[in-house]
Amino acid sequence: MSDNLLPHVQRPSRYVGGETNMVRKDPGSVDVRFAFVFPDAYEVGMSHTGLQILYHILNLRDDTYCERAFTPWPDMADLMRKKDAVLVTLETGTPLDEFDIVGITLPHELCYTNIIETLRLGRIPVRAAERDNNTPLVIGGGSVAFNPEPIAPAFDAIVLGDGEEIVGRIVEEVKKWRISGKDRKTVLKALAKLEGVYIPSFFEPSYKNGKLAEIKPLLKGYEKVNRCWISDLDDSPIPPKPLIPNTETVHDRLAVEIARGCTAGCRFCHAGMTCRPVRERAPQKLYDSICESLANSGFEDISLLSLSSGDYSNLDNLMDALTPLCARNNISLSLPSLRVGALSHERTQKAARLGRTGITLAPEAGTERLRAVINKAGTEEELMQSVQNLFAAGWQRIKLYFMIGLPTETEEDILAIAELCKKVFKTGASVSRKVNITCSISTFVPKPHTPFQWERQISPDEAWAKLDLLKAGLRKSRIRIKWHDPVQSFLEGVFSRGDRRLFDAILSAHEQGARFDSWSEHHRREFWDAAFAQTGIEPGVYLGELDTSEILPWSHLGTGIDGDFLLAEREKALRQERTEDCRTAGCHRCGPCDLDEGDKPEEFLRPVLPIVSRRREPRRYRNVAFKYRITYTKTGDIAYVGHLELKRLLERAFRRAELPMRFSSGFSPEPKISYGSPVPLGVESTAELLDLELVESVNVKELSERINPHLPEGVVLYNARLVSPREPSITASVKKIRWRLDARSTGRSFPEDELRRKISDFTAKKEIPFSKVRKQKVRNVNMREFVDSMELREGGLIDITMNVLKELQLRASQVGQVLLDIPSEEAKFLRVKKIRNIFDSAELGSRGY
Repeated sequence: MSDNLLPHVQRPSRYVGGETNMVRKDPGSVDVRFAFVFPDAYEVGMSHTGLQILYHILNLRDDTYCERAFTPWPDMADLMRKKDAVLVTLETGTPLDEFDIVGITLPHELCYTNIIETLRLGRIPVRAAERDNNTPLVIGGGSVAFNPEPIAPAFDAIVLGDGEEIVGRIVEEVKKWRISGKDRKTVLKALAKLEGVYIPSFFEPSYKNGKLAEIKPLLKGYEKVNRCWISDLDDSPIPPKPLIPNTETVHDRLAVEIARGCTAGCRFCHAGMTCRPVRERAPQKLYDSICESLANSGFEDISLLSLSSGDYSNLDNLMDALTPLCARNNISLSLPSLRVGALSHERTQKAARLGRTGITLAPEAGTERLRAVINKAGTEEELMQSVQNLFAAGWQRIKLYFMIGLPTETEEDILAIAELCKKVFKTGASVSRKVNITCSISTFVPKPHTPFQWERQISPDEAWAKLDLLKAGLRKSRIRIKWHDPVQSFLEGVFSRGDRRLFDAILSAHEQGARFDSWSEHHRREFWDAAFAQTGIEPGVYLGELDTSEILPWSHLGTGIDGDFLLAEREKALRQERTEDCRTAGCHRCGPCDLDEGDKPEEFLRPVLPIVSRRREPRRYRNVAFKYRITYTKTGDIAYVGHLELKRLLERAFRRAELPMRFSSGFSPEPKISYGSPVPLGVESTAELLDLELVESVNVKELSERINPHLPEGVVLYNARLVSPREPSITASVKKIRWRLDARSTGRSFPEDELRRKISDFTAKKEIPFSKVRKQKVRNVNMREFVDSMELREGGLIDITMNVLKELQLRASQVGQVLLDIPSEEAKFLRVKKIRNIFDSAELGSRGY
């Protein structure tokens, strides 16, 4: 992204790229260039496990270069439109319209306006029908691909199901097509032959009396598209070198998928139905992959991902194997998705030894009756036992997740949520003095390919009434309540069960200004009200109860789940009958496993096996500390990574270098590292300082040799010295800082004589009034007190030595603004670099570096 844009946006680190483990290839050496686009902010997309996996798989190919792009945040997108800038990839800065394939993941229904935003900023025609041979193939895939109809006209092809194997076959077909020079329809026909690839243009929906009447196939033999899936999860690699994001992400940890699919059979759960059958990773391979990924990433937290992590057959063995590794290296371990019944006392104790972060339990409903309707396992007694185990082991925060608007729900069920939360609080308080309970509420959305796909969704007004009832039930309690905006849930429901007629409304809403609809601060209901009115759509019709004989917008798309099974489950829900987990009760003939009734899905599970741990000498933690003062650079694009972001990157680099770092004591140990005053965002430096404490002595030359290969691009350690643990801190020691300012970086021409005169006039003054504004507070200061000296160098460069006054700091760019007499907006473009720290104390003498 252009340097001219970065100074004007929030979090410029989203756009600079250059991350650790980023793949670099010569674009001219490959046959297919693939742009992986995540239609959300960088910090959301970089948390997506599928991105990491497909990025790794595609870049293993010699003939393919996979690069990344994310939907720019609104401030950047508006600036790009103003400057007529095109969206480019992070790896090479190539515009999206120059790629062979633009792959866009579909993570949730509220990303649709972001897809339109991304295509327009990438200068790719929004409708697939408007593209020619010179534009990329736009291919989608992801969790909501099983009903992509509202956004389908934007895609040339959409992958249903697991992408690990099919993505390579798609690349092969595109490669052949590019060589052949044939028309676009040729490659679409070739892709249609691949299992799991849906070509929307080969199906034509028609409507009668406002309802979907037919989905007509236009290609012979291509009447229904069934998903693709991998039977062995070990064929989906855990990236050995995961990308390390420049900024803190939503899930900023090593996320490892231990199993895919779920056998619990919750009737509302889209992923639980469409990801069947359950498949597990081999425990030894999983453990070895985790060790390798940790060594190459430096992450301080491992998250074991699955729809139900507690159901992984080898979970106890895996936790036992990871415990010593995590304990040695101060790494925490989290299990983000646990069934109530899977949280035994033993597991709670194991997890407690590796860090007690907050934990989420999902009863989903407040009464046993309603839990039977939705087929949610876990009794109230099991919930209370789990809560007691957690608080006894030291947990202080538990989030309880519920849904409102579930089929057959009554007022009694809503009030029961409040009562259940109070019981949880009371149970926790019986074993712990610190109890923090959050009740998190979302509105039920009927999802395609589930037993509840025919049910109605309550309106926002109904949802607000239920929330008011629940809030009243929790009034005067010490339980915090949070909820998802019912208006956003309403829109999600419309798209979840919508058809292609909604595409024009999506375009209209985007033109009104809709984008980032899943972010409450950006969602605007008025944009959608106007869009639906403009396109003549009544959105509420998509949320009424459906007749089971109706043609559904996704009827031509198959997940492997038998339709009769879904109907039978719906009928059992209305009778309040449970369907037991097929791991224990045997096969229920839902479809994907193709087993005989009563058989258990053992072929996809892993036998319980011991894990051979990596044996490493434990570190010798002593009370003695070896303190090293390190000088390093921060140049190039890394200058747009903020101080806290760089701090995280450096600490992970030190972990990758296997430095014997000293950690703080307490519940959440932190590396003993202290930093000097950070430079402003966008300012380069060749004189950054930090103090690093180790528990073993390391030769200073060896220190730089160990660290530098692991540092981000633009960061180089070039000086290290052993100092006394009692030596004053960096901030107490630095008395002056020297900055180098490029007077001509704003585009103005400053003759040398003029610069000399300006410097002379500035230094001759004893007082230069300046108003410093910080957090809307104005403070009037004498700028001259902050400036020790100035020196003109060749090429319009000015060295400014500034005094460090502890109570207040001025920026070198602010001095440059006054010195050069330029507007504050123009001063943002001044190139400033920190070049030296000057220490001046009686003990140390006068020196600097």
